[in-house]
Amino acid sequence: MPGTRPMSRWLCLLAVTVLACFGVACAAPPRPVTIGVLAFRPKPETLARWQPTADYLAAQTRQPFRVLALTLPELEEAVRQQRLDFVLTNPGHYVYLTKHNALSSPLATLIELENGRPLTQFGGVVFVPAGRQDIAGLADLRGKRVAAAEVTSFGGYQMQAAELTRIGLSPVRDLDLLITGMPQDKAIYAVLEGRADAGFVRTGVLEALAARGVLQLSQIRVVNPHPAPGFPFLVSTRLYPEWPFAAMPATDEHLAQAVAKALFSLAADNPAARAGHYHGWAIPTDYEPVRAMLQTLRLPPYDQAPAVRWSDVAEQHWLAIGVATAGGMTILFLSFMLAFRQRQLRDRDRRLAKERRQLLAALGEGVYGVDENGLCTFVNPAALALLGYTAEELLGNDQHALIHHHHADGRPYEAQLCPIHLTLQDGKTRHLDEWFIRKDGSGLPVHLIVTRMDAKDGRAGAVVAFHDISARQTAQARDRLLVSALDAAANAIVITDAQARIEWVNPAFEELTGYRRHEAVGHRPAELVKSGLQSQPFYAAMWQTILAGRVWRGEVVNKKRDGSLYDEELIIAPVTDDDGNISHFVGIKQDISERKRMEAELQALATTDSLTGLPNRRHFLSLIEQERARLQRFDEPPATLLMLDLDHFKQVNDNHGHAAGDAALRHFANLVRLNLRRTDLAGRLGGEEFAVLLFGTTPGGALEFAERLRSQTEADGIQFEGGHLHFTVSIGVAQLFPDDVNADVAMARADTALYKAKANGRNRVEAA
Repeated sequence: MPGTRPMSRWLCLLAVTVLACFGVACAAPPRPVTIGVLAFRPKPETLARWQPTADYLAAQTRQPFRVLALTLPELEEAVRQQRLDFVLTNPGHYVYLTKHNALSSPLATLIELENGRPLTQFGGVVFVPAGRQDIAGLADLRGKRVAAAEVTSFGGYQMQAAELTRIGLSPVRDLDLLITGMPQDKAIYAVLEGRADAGFVRTGVLEALAARGVLQLSQIRVVNPHPAPGFPFLVSTRLYPEWPFAAMPATDEHLAQAVAKALFSLAADNPAARAGHYHGWAIPTDYEPVRAMLQTLRLPPYDQAPAVRWSDVAEQHWLAIGVATAGGMTILFLSFMLAFRQRQLRDRDRRLAKERRQLLAALGEGVYGVDENGLCTFVNPAALALLGYTAEELLGNDQHALIHHHHADGRPYEAQLCPIHLTLQDGKTRHLDEWFIRKDGSGLPVHLIVTRMDAKDGRAGAVVAFHDISARQTAQARDRLLVSALDAAANAIVITDAQARIEWVNPAFEELTGYRRHEAVGHRPAELVKSGLQSQPFYAAMWQTILAGRVWRGEVVNKKRDGSLYDEELIIAPVTDDDGNISHFVGIKQDISERKRMEAELQALATTDSLTGLPNRRHFLSLIEQERARLQRFDEPPATLLMLDLDHFKQVNDNHGHAAGDAALRHFANLVRLNLRRTDLAGRLGGEEFAVLLFGTTPGGALEFAERLRSQTEADGIQFEGGHLHFTVSIGVAQLFPDDVNADVAMARADTALYKAKANGRNRVEAA
């Protein structure tokens, strides 16, 4: 970089670079297939749940798909404007949209997955604060304030309304309804904050908030708990079909068939299903009970009253209509006369005001006047434009309190020291730099001229003329700020020419890499910090991105001047000249080595039992689930699951202390490891309970392994504090079948066998 280049060029370059790092220009993509999803939970949560399903459909149909998370009104408007191709919403809303927009019959019905159980139905919940003993049943809701998200919410209002109707309560007349809007969390907060006596939500919402730690289920009580065998959620209503997936009328029939086929083919272990927390999709359920319920309740779309004819109204109320018409004509005539007189007065005022505005507008500076009390008497357009106020907001008000109440450094500006006030007192004309405050709270540096102007009646006044001097001050301040930002930036910044030769680096770059600025300038970054751990295709993809004019973001392993390696988060932004050609590249670097180390430690903590070093319960169960899914997909040798429990382990803790118990657990874990093959897996489920998964092992082979381990445990023992601790183990053996619904089923079989071993005297091996 030539030493004579002006500093301002670097400042502009840095500003352009920062903007480029936060927005990447890209070519307009082809129009995606759009799925509108009702967001009864927060929109980011809804998008995170359903975008993987859209990605799956895109892969299956070879067309781009996107998801729009919409509230009830937004979804209805999007359907009305035909901005969607497919709709996923609650059953009641589906009936509404079908009535008004002729949606197709459902392509599929959602199968939810809760606690390992596939669900094709859901319901509604009526809840109150746990301490509300005055609301014992649905009948006690009469006259109470009830919070609900929307009256069009099927699970959040309509199901509960149906239950109330069945016991003779009208949800419209007998409840004081508080509509909170989506998401349904708002109805819960309204009850917990005391703004409502009770609340309506769909099943699963309370448990979801409890799982996130936002709510404790002990804070609420369910009203009218409804018996639903096998249903995992709190529920107050009958159960209705889960959400339908439907096509818009204009959606291509072949596309709709392809989407339906893809949905039916989506397996429960597919990443899209796991991300969406559902089991899959089923053949469409009958939604006639939903339509019948809405029609009975006269809820949208069955809420229209019969048409009323004007002839009927005129026949019944002809006298009142005649009197009202005569009175209206009289009022209209008097209003016309009054308006005519007012118009004459306004025309005169407009002429006078126009002459004054033309005079003031001819001045390029801001000008306003004040009376002896400092109240604004007139103001010109230039002053209004500079200050951001309207004339109505300034006229008649204390100008000092509005625009002159603080110094530039934030200190209060006393009215007695205001130059305008001083001029009103002594009559002297003042020229000085001052600081005004705009309506939006921002400051405005001005050069001020204050001149006293006495009125004909002898009262004092003043005229204030000012002009903006912020351009010069802002430029100077910006230069100082950018220079300071370059030196104080925490991230390393490097600027290269179009050939990737370094022209400038900041101090953070020197600290990160160990290269001083004079050592780095003129070299390519690859000549200084490249570690060689990234492949050539990696760098080829990076160059393809930045040469196309797009920002590249990624993580690399680079090398410092002393040869040590570090993980780096790197952003490279191309900078173009006036002709659109790339003239420079700006790189922003951040050392993320510590973050990478902590991520690895957190991963180990999340998956490993700290006492034994074996996989913990959660990690072990996930590995069993993976093996079950593998057995479903491939015809491979079976796997066998062992449940192990140390016999009378409580006695070890009671008689020898927990330190002895911990030593026994570690010893047993090591004994299990010594007997495992490299392909096998062991885990500690909790306490003295362990589990082993033997891959490609028949039940017979597993029984031999279990008996060998049992015998070794019985014959072995540990030395602890001068004594010998002896313990035995009971083992249950069960095969892992491909058609198991989930890993819990196999675990339950093995646990049953373990219980059998315990019941038959312990220190035994039993098979399921």
